[in-house]
Amino acid sequence: MFKVFHDFVLADPDPKFLSHENPHRQDAEVAEVVAIGSGMVRQKKGNILLDLKKGDKIAIAPYAGTWLMLQGEMYLMLRPREIFGVFEEEE
Repeated sequence: MFKVFHDFVLADPDPKFLSHENPHRQDAEVAEVVAIGSGMVRQKKGNILLDLKKGDKIAIAPYAGTWLMLQGEMYLMLRPREIFGVFEEEE
C-alpha cells in the first residue's frame, strides 16, 4: 500500500467530471478520497489535521494535483488548497 505524507490527499478522480476530457470546460471536478496524510506539520502546534476521511467525495479545481500511477491505476495527489469542499450526503 501507499502511505501519504503530511497534508497531501490521494484521490480517485471521477472520469465523467475530468476537464482533460473536454479542454474548454472549466467546471470543478469530482474525486473520491483514497488516502490522507497525517496533516500539515507546524513546529510549535504539531500536526493540523485535514477534515477529510477515506471515501469522501470532493470538489477539486480543474487541472488540480499531480497524476500518480499506483498498481496500474491513475490517481491524483492533491494539496488542501486544491480542494473546494466535500459533498455531504443528504439525510
